[in-house]
Amino acid sequence: MINKLTLIVLGFISFSCRERTKECNVNADNINIIKTNVEILDSLRNPNSDSYFTDLNPKEFAKLILSDSIKPSDNLSTFRIMDSIEAKSFEDREYYFKVFIKIIDKADGALSEVIGSRARLFVKQHTQEFLKFASLLNNKEFETFAQFVGQEFVLENSDTLLQTRKEYYFKLLYKNCKDCSIIDKNKLKKFIVIMNKEIEAKKE
Repeated sequence: MINKLTLIVLGFISFSCRERTKECNVNADNINIIKTNVEILDSLRNPNSDSYFTDLNPKEFAKLILSDSIKPSDNLSTFRIMDSIEAKSFEDREYYFKVFIKIIDKADGALSEVIGSRARLFVKQHTQEFLKFASLLNNKEFETFAQFVGQEFVLENSDTLLQTRKEYYFKLLYKNCKDCSIIDKNKLKKFIVIMNKEIEAKKE
């Protein structure tokens, strides 16, 4: 027959085991929380993650690109910067245009494939501004920008539509620049010549 002392000892052991299990579960939960937080932090600083630096606002991220602290890539943060050349204020568009040029200079692979569409839209929507900002570019940067726009036409249009859309785009740019200075008009002509050469080269 089990005496009272034996029952007390068994009860204590059982209670200790239950409490130990609870403690282990709590520790496991804490470890999982810490692990999750580390994984989130890692994704925000992982250049291969689409969440790369998404905790920063676009201007903070743009500063890192301009200072060569990070390399732009095909991620959400870089795309936000590129879209910002369509910002509402002139000052913001001017600032993000400088960053956009930096992105073009550093772009390779998948990122290069999305530059042309944004560059083409910007020149179409803000032709005179583009020519003003172009004074900040050296010859190579100006040529590269025009080439990206030309490449976009070839990528997006079939041969039957390419000529029509290209001519329409050229006419629109000239129309947008009807009040431009002689210097800017000549700059636009140069831009279109480079664009056209790139289009013809990519068609072959």
